[in-house]
Amino acid sequence: MSLPEERAERKREVGKRLRQIARLAGKSVTDLRQELGQPGRPLGENTIYRWWRGEQTPFPEMMDRYVEVCRASGKTRAWVMAGGEEEGEVDLGQDLHLVVKEQAAALLKEVLRRTMAGTNPGLAARDLLGDRWISPARQGQYDQWEAPMREYIARHASGQWEKLTAEEREELLDAVVEMAVTRFAAFGGSD
Repeated sequence: MSLPEERAERKREVGKRLRQIARLAGKSVTDLRQELGQPGRPLGENTIYRWWRGEQTPFPEMMDRYVEVCRASGKTRAWVMAGGEEEGEVDLGQDLHLVVKEQAAALLKEVLRRTMAGTNPGLAARDLLGDRWISPARQGQYDQWEAPMREYIARHASGQWEKLTAEEREELLDAVVEMAVTRFAAFGGSD
């Protein structure tokens, strides 16, 4: 199974468990929207459904809030992420590592997607992460990577990015992200 297939399967499994703990805790989508959203601004209903379908995984802070809101289920975050029946069965370090790796890959893919659509990569990253996570210096680094990012992806698309179907673009971005994760691990990053 390829890395993108493994990620997709893992997200589906996490999504099933998110839905299960909500059901066990007696929480509806409406309850979750209100309790997880900001004051006066509920979380989007579609966001919760995307989590349940495994299309997205909540960021760690939101995952913690979700599990807390559903605490009546008796399940822990570790159980949601890895599916172990007992907390002792779960390697929390590995669990956190996989979540961070998946989120970094998803972030990179979205930055690449937006860059290829004409958005400056620094602005794309800032839009996705917020001002507190992207300093002006870091945004400048992303800005310097704009031309090389576009050239690299265009080269792998045989110069035909604009002519690729949406599915072909997603496959290409998945391949680029998988290659980036593999190279990061090869140069001393964690894998």
